[in-house]
Amino acid sequence: MNLETLYTLLNIFQVSVLAFVLWRLILRMKTGSFTMVSVFYLYALILFVLSDIYWLVHGLLRPEVRIPFGANEIGEIGIFLMYSSLLNAVFKKEEHFKELLGATILSVIFSAAVIALWIGWTGEWVKDILSGLAFGYFTCTVINSLIISRAFDKKRLSILGILAFVLVGLQGAIFAVPDNIGKILDISCYCIMFGGMVWLFICVFKSLRKAYRSTDGGMDENIKKKALALSFLLSLWLQNTLYMSNEYVYTAVFVVISINVFVGYFAVATYEDDAFIRRGGV
Repeated sequence: MNLETLYTLLNIFQVSVLAFVLWRLILRMKTGSFTMVSVFYLYALILFVLSDIYWLVHGLLRPEVRIPFGANEIGEIGIFLMYSSLLNAVFKKEEHFKELLGATILSVIFSAAVIALWIGWTGEWVKDILSGLAFGYFTCTVINSLIISRAFDKKRLSILGILAFVLVGLQGAIFAVPDNIGKILDISCYCIMFGGMVWLFICVFKSLRKAYRSTDGGMDENIKKKALALSFLLSLWLQNTLYMSNEYVYTAVFVVISINVFVGYFAVATYEDDAFIRRGGV
């Protein structure tokens, strides 16, 4: 099986997952148990589906044509903005301006480095800058939500920041070193990305389990906020890992992102509705 066929099958799989989660989300919203968090998540999933369908149709009809700035990239920008709007609806930054300033500056520097990497890989300045601005805004919003919710203490935030900057540093160094050293650095990057992925999945799982076990109807609001912030941190990390991966590793991360849609849905539903937990997550 060649890569193009594999990408097509994975797109079909992801569209199926997204369609199922959309159906569940719409059914839950019809009960009236939702806030703007579900609305933004609904819009993000719709953009996700449309982006995938566009790429699926393009792959089937004109796979040999490389479109510099296609509808799927526009969809990705929209997804980042919808995710950011969702988090901004929950986490109010105005009350934490001084506390967030340093983290915001570091997030901007990290995002600028990521954009530079994208341009170095593709040479597509306009697409990479526009997509990178939305990605950077999402990055800032996610980090701010972690700080406001106290989902991560200072030690874990420091570990996250170190991993992120070491990762972009190694990726940048690959441009300047011989191929044999570059392969070693590339393997190191994958170790960081997949190690971070496992770590964040564990953090999200523990946070959601804690929320799931708080079934007394008096659930601490911040428990749910922590779970929400961590789930979108995981989404951010997975998306960055996807962009930094090649070929078959890319397909593996693509599958994980598809599965992670369920995690996002559960986090959103948990945040909005205590009864969702008591019904067993239905």
